[in-house]
Amino acid sequence: MTAAFSVNNQIVQLAYINTANGRNIQLGYIKIFKGSMIRIRNSKAHEDLNSDRTNTIYLLYNTSFLFIKLQESGVLTAANISYDKEQTKKQVF
Repeated sequence: MTAAFSVNNQIVQLAYINTANGRNIQLGYIKIFKGSMIRIRNSKAHEDLNSDRTNTIYLLYNTSFLFIKLQESGVLTAANISYDKEQTKKQVF
């Protein structure tokens, strides 16, 4: 995450980094994306978590927000999203 969103040599630019405010926004997104990966992906991979309905909805809102930011940056488009319904079912259920 740090390399992808780096202020100095980013692959994904989510803010205008030529200003102090833009660099702060970019750094904030680094932390949001890293924190989301730690919370959602790593905890699910290393423990059998059974989130309740409300918590799951909040995690989906957070993930949706992150995808919107990637779409706004031009990194993520509908054309480059692959979705395998059967594989997803196996992972979720």
